[in-house]
Amino acid sequence: MALVNDGGLAALSMSAIAARARVSRATLYKWWSSPGAIALDGLVQRTHHTIEHDDRTPAGQAIADQMLALITLFTEDRTTAAAIRAVTARAESDPQLARDLREHWHRPRRAAAAAIFQRGIEAGEVSADLDVEAAIDMLFAPIYHRLLVDHLPLNAALVDQLLAMFNGFTRVVRR
Repeated sequence: MALVNDGGLAALSMSAIAARARVSRATLYKWWSSPGAIALDGLVQRTHHTIEHDDRTPAGQAIADQMLALITLFTEDRTTAAAIRAVTARAESDPQLARDLREHWHRPRRAAAAAIFQRGIEAGEVSADLDVEAAIDMLFAPIYHRLLVDHLPLNAALVDQLLAMFNGFTRVVRR
């Protein structure tokens, strides 16, 4: 993670990682298929807590909290932001890394959001006819877009803006 933060995608090589970790490249290849896989593993280990939520929190607030946790992760931890950019870029040319990124980063985050929406549907807080997958795309894709493209600020105000445009909640509790 430090290599990515210090030197970006170019710094992410098995040789550099092995030197920093004081292990052989063979040891790295025994456990990971590529430098991107190592970075992804580090990301998942460091950030898993950001998808956890309290089941007692109303669905609208839980989704807002999850969105804000992702934004906070990307804005307050430069290393994580640099690493997710690097892994995403490298996944474009590495099919295995692309599968790993979907499986180990995106799928758990989407599953947590889907569970919140499902709980909200059952409690009457979320419209019963909501397309959950499309709702997740609508609410979370702009966060990744702003991280990767860097065309507009990535900040907490974005959560309120996105939720204001989203009408899938029958009520939204805001702090």
